[in-house]
Amino acid sequence: MLIDSESVARFLKLTIASAMLLGLALPAKLSAQVVGATVTGRVVDPSGAVTPGANVTVENVANGTTANGITNAVGLYTIPNLQPGTYDLKASAPGFATEVRSGITD
Repeated sequence: MLIDSESVARFLKLTIASAMLLGLALPAKLSAQVVGATVTGRVVDPSGAVTPGANVTVENVANGTTANGITNAVGLYTIPNLQPGTYDLKASAPGFATEVRSGITD
């Protein structure tokens, strides 16, 4: 089967036109804006050594909703997308007493 250059050119034009139309028809990816706060910190033991794997919980005092995080290898945690309000923060790890910080506001 022989394919002439005119057929190839027509095929390429059709393919390019189709791709352009498809690109116009598909919506662009939208990025959402997040309203809220992020709590970040580092959990250390009484000697100042970092505490990886500690559980960190923040609780909204007004409505009781909670969000959780776990410290990474260097003791850091991040809990994002918190609604404005007052929070209590609790950090716990096996072998250590639970530490509580109250009245955290954003």
